[in-house]
Amino acid sequence: MYELIFTILITTKAGLPGVHTERISQFRDVAECEKVKTSMIVSMDYLVREGKMPPGVFECKKPQR
Repeated sequence: MYELIFTILITTKAGLPGVHTERISQFRDVAECEKVKTSMIVSMDYLVREGKMPPGVFECKKPQR
C-alpha cells in the first residue's frame, strides 16, 4: 500500500513558518501512485503559475505504522 502525500510550506497566523501535509489518496502499488502523482504535478503547476496555489511537493510513500 502506498499513499500520495502533498506537502506545502505555510506561514501561520502568528507569522511563523510551518508545513501543511495532506494525504491525497491510497494505492496498491507504487507505479499507480507515481502515475497519479505525475498528473497532479501537471495540474498543480498551472495553479502555481497563476498564483492561486503555493508551490508544494508530491510524494508516494508507504504509510507509517
